[in-house]
Amino acid sequence: MNIYLNANENPFNTVDRNLINELLFSFDYNRYPDLDYKKLKSELSRITNRKVENIIPTNGSDELIQLILLAYSKENENILSHIPTFSEYEKISNYLGRNFIGVKPKKNLKVDKDVFIQKIKEYNPKIIFLCSPNNPTGELLKEEFIEEVLNTSNNMVIVDEAYIEFSGKTNIKLLNKYENLIIMRTLSKAYGLASLRVGYGLTSEKNIDFLNEYRMPYNISGISQFIATETLKLIDTKKYVENILNEKQRIIKELKKINIEYLNSESNFILIKTINNNGVLKALKENKIFVRTFNDEYLVSYIRFNIGNREENDKLLSILKDVVGNG
Repeated sequence: MNIYLNANENPFNTVDRNLINELLFSFDYNRYPDLDYKKLKSELSRITNRKVENIIPTNGSDELIQLILLAYSKENENILSHIPTFSEYEKISNYLGRNFIGVKPKKNLKVDKDVFIQKIKEYNPKIIFLCSPNNPTGELLKEEFIEEVLNTSNNMVIVDEAYIEFSGKTNIKLLNKYENLIIMRTLSKAYGLASLRVGYGLTSEKNIDFLNEYRMPYNISGISQFIATETLKLIDTKKYVENILNEKQRIIKELKKINIEYLNSESNFILIKTINNNGVLKALKENKIFVRTFNDEYLVSYIRFNIGNREENDKLLSILKDVVGNG
């Protein structure tokens, strides 16, 4: 059986099976879905404590990144982010003809905050992407730094909080202070709904109206809207998050025993570095365990894996101990 630890997913199926039965026998497949996502936005409003007017659901976070780039920048204009980070910021920017600028990290792969502020002043980017906790390093950016970025730039600042449920520290209150802030969220990670492709943005009503001008109609299917809405009513996210974080701490203890270098992570994944990366990857592949590898110059010797269920984690640890421990 394949073990997938490469996409930072929740290892648990969070959807109530009764919802599937209801979907099969009572759903109006012949009708277009709700164009304004009234029920979905109502539940997103409840879990975020933001008004429905301040929420825009999208087909995953990828679509939201594209909407933001289309709405707030033009071809050849500068887009700034720290690297290494979520690759879609650069990929979508390049696809749309924007000039993506990645600010190099410190030697420990943390964001070089002083240099980052300098680059904002130098390039005056139309859009700034910040990922917190950062994928793939797991670094949580301090609110003071995010505010400094917001105060340095008059243009749009995007804070990607895809993994915020695992850190418990959000920047959502800054929305009350800064008109140029958009916070990105997703139901793919802690909520375990990756297959539905439901992301959403939080920002001012003015920004929501502007983004909607670039959004395709019916961009989230009726099926995804229904399951996401009903799951949000039923799910105990804290239970899943607590389980995953407890497993993460158990894994870290074992990594320390075999002297595997890792980065402290405020998320549901861990970035590790071993002397024998090729041997580790070969053994993982032979055992059908999929992890994330990188071609990036800063990450070429690193492996990222998300926290699976206990059985999956034990298999991963067993291989690491065999290869590295005997290395």
